[in-house]
Amino acid sequence: MEIRSRVGVLLFSCSRPYSAVECVEAAIKAGVSLVDADLCAWDLSGAKLSRTQLDFVDLQGALLAGADLTLCSLKGAKLNRARCASVLLDGANLSGAELCGADLSGVYARKCLFTGADLRGALYDKHSLLPFDGIEAERLGMILKQ
Repeated sequence: MEIRSRVGVLLFSCSRPYSAVECVEAAIKAGVSLVDADLCAWDLSGAKLSRTQLDFVDLQGALLAGADLTLCSLKGAKLNRARCASVLLDGANLSGAELCGADLSGVYARKCLFTGADLRGALYDKHSLLPFDGIEAERLGMILKQ
């Protein structure tokens, strides 16, 4: 398994058959920067990525259920259509990130920064803890799941 930048540059190669989570966690442990990494459609369910710099990372269509992204920097990240059920995002910086159509059901993002983020069509539910109320969520184009 290989982690590449969005322009195809090899960032990290796993030497044995790792799961996506193991590969990303091994890259972080090895000190590899994942800024601008292409993790599009990867299954990172349950990944422990707190305090990781993930600016401009491509996570479009990724499965992030139960992942810990507490205090991560995700500035300019692409999370369109990502499935983020029960993700911990408290203290994360998602300034300028794209989350169009992302499923944010049950996320914990009470102290998350969404300045300039595109949340059009992002789903949330009554269990989602966001730094703004339902009126603001609607103004931002988010959709409440029933």
